[in-house]
Amino acid sequence: MNKCAVIITGGLLEERVVLSAIEAEDAPYIIGVDRGVKFLYEHNIIPDYIVGDFDSLAEEIVDYYRNKTEVPVREYNPVKDASRLLLSLV
Repeated sequence: MNKCAVIITGGLLEERVVLSAIEAEDAPYIIGVDRGVKFLYEHNIIPDYIVGDFDSLAEEIVDYYRNKTEVPVREYNPVKDASRLLLSLV
């Protein structure tokens, strides 16, 4: 049994590649990181976990995950010493 996760971060995302990675059977766990959460929201994908400072997201997106889903949300202060991707691995 192969356990792995797909971590969706910000930056330039190739939609076809990201969606096929999410649909792969060996990637059952999805983590959205900051602007990557916007990609998931726009594609109606509920991640297993989201993390970031969310300074690059519309408040409605963060509110949706906080109030209308049971997705655990870990929010960090925008002033931090670690990168967003590193925070997603903690």
